[in-house]
This record gives sequence, structure tokens and C-alpha cells, in this order.
Amino acid sequence: MHPADIVILVVLALSLIFGFWRGLVREAISLTGWVLAIYLARTYNEPMAAWLAQWVGTPSIRLVMSYGGLFLGTLVVCSLGGYAVSMMLRAGGLSLVDRFFGGVFGVARGFVLCLVALMLMAPFIVNDAWFREAQLPRAILKYESVARHLKDQAITIIRSPNTSESASH
Repeated sequence: MHPADIVILVVLALSLIFGFWRGLVREAISLTGWVLAIYLARTYNEPMAAWLAQWVGTPSIRLVMSYGGLFLGTLVVCSLGGYAVSMMLRAGGLSLVDRFFGGVFGVARGFVLCLVALMLMAPFIVNDAWFREAQLPRAILKYESVARHLKDQAITIIRSPNTSESASH
């Protein structure tokens, strides 16, 4: 087995173990937390920085503190919420199901991480001998067109105006 294949298998295995350990609920809340943290930090960075002006005089420091505080604060709150929900599932006897699907989520996350890494490296590695010899990198890159399509769809959805309000009136 080629070393590149082993690296990919290790990434998938570690992601599976981490997903199983945390469970699907915590994994999903964590992923949501990251998206929410980025959104809140980008949206409310300047108002928070303006509020911090009464204590911090340097504008650049205010912006860094504001962005970091919003981002990290959101991650902490979501992490605590995920932990609380996970404990409720454990108390309800659903821990094994949660962990099983967390492992499935972990494998999917590991696959996506490998796919993104290979997509970024592809222009530089496609002619290398190791790339031709390894099996998994080429197999994973077969999903590049799907990833690009999903990325384009996500960008379209994000940039489109909110039509739910106009449809309800």
C-alpha cells in the first residue's frame, strides 16, 4: 500500500473515531456552531467594536477583540449546548445510536477534508509518480465535480435574495 493511501486511511480513521466519540448530535451542533460563529463575527464585528470603544482606544485592537470574542463566544456556547444535548441523549439511552451516526458523520467529514486537500493540491501533483501509484487520491478526486457543483449551488443560495418573505405576502 502506498504511503499516500495510508495517510488518507489514517485521516478517515481518526475522523471516524472522533465522530464516534463525540456523537452525531455534538458533531452537528459543532458544525452549526462554526457556521454561526463565522456569520455572527462577520455581521456584528463593527457594532461590537464600537461598543468596545469605551474601554479600548485602538481601533485595530477593538476589531480583533470584537471578532475574536464573537467567534470564540459562539463556539463556546454551541459546544456547551452540544454537550448538554449529548448528556440528555445518554440519559435517555440513545448514546450508542448517536455515537454510531457520529462515526458515519466522521467518515464523511474525513472524506470531505481529503477531497478538499487533494483538490487544492491537484494542479501540482497530477504528474507526480506517487500520485499515479497511489489508489485512494485518484479515487477520491473522482468526486471533484460533485464538490464543485455543491460549492456553486451554495454560493447561489447565499447570494440570492430572501424570497420567503415576498412569497408569504
